[in-house]
Amino acid sequence: MNKQNLLTLDEALSQLLVHAIPDDQGEQVSILKADNRVLANDVVSEISVPSFDNSAMDGYAFCFDDWVKQNGVFQLGQRIPAGHSPQPLRAGHADRIFTGAPLPAGADTVVMQEECEVISEHQIKILSQPQRGQCVRARGEDIA
Repeated sequence: MNKQNLLTLDEALSQLLVHAIPDDQGEQVSILKADNRVLANDVVSEISVPSFDNSAMDGYAFCFDDWVKQNGVFQLGQRIPAGHSPQPLRAGHADRIFTGAPLPAGADTVVMQEECEVISEHQIKILSQPQRGQCVRARGEDIA
């Protein structure tokens, strides 16, 4: 083999691209015939998944800024099971929330129930340092 006749990678790529003819028209085929093809356009979902902000854990939903102001102690608010529409979060309250349940308006953080201490029938204390937005699955997080 004569090395003098070999092209560099950049030279070979340049020559190939000169002869490549783009197909601007594209064609529509069934998903069953789409194997080994290139998409002509982006695939865009018509819906967001999840369709609303929801809890990723069983725990308590609250406003992170209230946690800072109140040293982690909250009045207990509503109970929010999955499939129910909550009322807006009341200031200074933490709402009992379950996995998949929609976050109430005003809440931006969820803490797992294991990280809380029930002080009384009407009050809890969050024992861990939360991060704003933790344990929340945001609208469109999986598919926008």
